[in-house]
Amino acid sequence: MSPLSPILTDFYNYPSNHYWLVTQEPMLCCTILMISSRYHVLPGFGGTSRAYSIHNRLWQHCQHLILRIILGQEKLSKAKTRHVGSIEALLLMAEWYPRALNFPPDNDGWDSDLILTLPDFRDPPTSADEVPMSDRWREDVVEPTRRSDRMSWMLVSTALALAHELGLFKAEQGVRKGPEQFEGAGMRSDAQIYLQHLEWRRRRLPPLLYVFGNLLSSRLGCTSLIPEMPAVKVLDSSSGDQEWIDFMVSWVDLTRLAKDITETHFPSTVRIDNQERITRPSRDWGELLSRWRHDRPTLANPHLDYILDIEYHYLQAFSNSIKVQSLVENILTSPDQSSPTDRTCINEVISASCTVLQSIINPPNIQYLPIRVFLRVIGSSIFLLKALALGVRTVQLYTSLNLFDQTIATLQSSTLDDMQLVSRYASLLQIHVSRLRETFKASAQEREKDAQEDEQIEGHPGMLPVQSDEFHVWDDPLLGQINGGTDDWFSLPFDPLMAPFGTWDDNGQLDYGLDSAYLDLDFIWNLPP
Repeated sequence: MSPLSPILTDFYNYPSNHYWLVTQEPMLCCTILMISSRYHVLPGFGGTSRAYSIHNRLWQHCQHLILRIILGQEKLSKAKTRHVGSIEALLLMAEWYPRALNFPPDNDGWDSDLILTLPDFRDPPTSADEVPMSDRWREDVVEPTRRSDRMSWMLVSTALALAHELGLFKAEQGVRKGPEQFEGAGMRSDAQIYLQHLEWRRRRLPPLLYVFGNLLSSRLGCTSLIPEMPAVKVLDSSSGDQEWIDFMVSWVDLTRLAKDITETHFPSTVRIDNQERITRPSRDWGELLSRWRHDRPTLANPHLDYILDIEYHYLQAFSNSIKVQSLVENILTSPDQSSPTDRTCINEVISASCTVLQSIINPPNIQYLPIRVFLRVIGSSIFLLKALALGVRTVQLYTSLNLFDQTIATLQSSTLDDMQLVSRYASLLQIHVSRLRETFKASAQEREKDAQEDEQIEGHPGMLPVQSDEFHVWDDPLLGQINGGTDDWFSLPFDPLMAPFGTWDDNGQLDYGLDSAYLDLDFIWNLPP
């Protein structure tokens, strides 16, 4: 699992170095064991049950260590909690959550409202229509995501505070200590190796904190913990892992670009009119993304390259979906203007979203991927659903629906446990894809009916054409200039709810539409990068 995230080095991959992990870094040691106990079943009789028990005990001890860090309760021991390893441990918990996140705390009392609203065998049978799908989305997808993001936000905030306390952002960190500085203290060679590597780990953390802090702030709509990358040369050519440096520099640039896009179109401090937010002048994000891709380094490490692929294509889908919203807003404000529009942004959303979904189908053991990757998959699937409903060619539609089926099957077959967000989301996505497929079938049948009526009209010149209100593929302003006619196009009746990212409430916060109609996806269409 460690190679799937850029947080840890390979120093502790070797058993000979485990002494320092156990004796010097209790927080990192306990966190690694806690995460591993959830994702790996113990061998022997009762392995699953024992793994559950061990995981819960380790998580309780992690909470104790976190509390010691927050309250400053450091022991007079060589095992320190205010350590570089503790910062890495906090970031790891933002990548792989403990199972207890899906349950209320152990010391919480019973909530009478929950007791009264939960299904009971004494209740009369109810129909499925009495449970709005929006409530299921809120319970199964939105609330777990918000809860995990809030926990990650507090963990990264604590890590950032500890990093400042340990002096990771001071200017002198730009000068790397050499072996001669440790030799002068009369230390053993093995202790020198540990301290030299510890210095390299210190230098790695500022860019990691910048990336993780900005990813979370954009998802939560909060002010960034680190508005600008610290002006400290924490990475230079004298460092050990040049490939990791190239990767991190590229990821920081992409994160900075995502931050600019979010702050331009979704400012969190001042409530502005929705139309003003869409039409305000902005930079050419597509050109900036293309420039980043051109300058992107070639990485031999497939895991690091995989991270950049996911982040790039998701940001490409997100930036183009903002253009889709602007396109629909223009149609709503000027319904009489039927001039052809550019569908490039819609095609870019479809292409980039499909690439993100395809990325989780091929890799083995996807259940070990960090939650960061699964959140990108969730966002891309919503973007793809919206873009398909705005009009798509037949081949592209069938390819996308087939990709949806593969994605759902992969997520359902590779789930960690029934409490994981991915398993619940896959079930709900299956419902939406099925309904979208049926809707397109109905539109195709209506189109065939209109074609038959047109043939009858051609045979009887005195008859007037009959217009259908259900399917107007040739009058759809979103189709624009289509070469080769419209025979191979599918399009649903134009609906403004297909594109808006959400509205702004009176407090300046995004309204995700949790009270919207049955099977409405508005409230998660706005998934910031």
